[in-house]
Amino acid sequence: MERKRTSVLIGLGSVAAFLLLWHLAAVWGVLSPESSIPSLSAVTKAARNWLSEGFLSRDLAASLMRVIPGIVIGSACGGLLGLATGRIGILYQIVGPHLHMWRALPAVAVVPLLLLILGVNESTRIIVVSLGVFFPVWVSAHEGSAQVDPRFLEVARDLDFSPSQLYVRVIFPATVPFIIAGIRTGIGLAYIMVFIAEWIGANKGIGYRLSVAHSVLRTDHMVFGLVVLGVLAYCTDAVYRLAARRLFPWTEKKHG
Repeated sequence: MERKRTSVLIGLGSVAAFLLLWHLAAVWGVLSPESSIPSLSAVTKAARNWLSEGFLSRDLAASLMRVIPGIVIGSACGGLLGLATGRIGILYQIVGPHLHMWRALPAVAVVPLLLLILGVNESTRIIVVSLGVFFPVWVSAHEGSAQVDPRFLEVARDLDFSPSQLYVRVIFPATVPFIIAGIRTGIGLAYIMVFIAEWIGANKGIGYRLSVAHSVLRTDHMVFGLVVLGVLAYCTDAVYRLAARRLFPWTEKKHG
């Protein structure tokens, strides 16, 4: 507990130091009014505008309603398929090349295409977020299930485990640490994907608000929007880590 408290204090201290340096940069003239980088006071004023005009609560809710379902769907699909491809060689030979090709494509190129094919609507935006989460979770689950200790499998065979028992009682528990790491990567990608999806054809959401700020060259609003996205991603990851520790306590040392 003492170590955790110290870690939290160090983190808060580093954030406070960064904010202080940012403010002093404007005071000392490093960030002039003509600078493309806004001062801390300008970003704080933009935050007050978002709050007073109701943008923050509305756009936060819209983005979360796309991100959370996307994380759940992408994690479930990626985890289940990874558990299968890691143990079934012929399945991996069939789908592996296609998935590796698709996951290498840049999101900024794929998202507009998906929006054109599937239509610009909420379901498509959730699908876009799900795809961003799916690939890192699939890779992690695949590698984890492929690397299960052979000794565990031998014991399961000696105990005459059925295929379903083998997956539930041996392969899945051994793969959970890999899946947890993949989902944590997917959470970060989820916010990147929702930003891109909202930038194109949305009328609410943090990404939409950033596109509006970009169109009128309001860098103070853009920086605040990016801060909001970063804080959201951090909080989502923190809540997820806490939930993972509670649900799978044997993985605590492995995913920090």
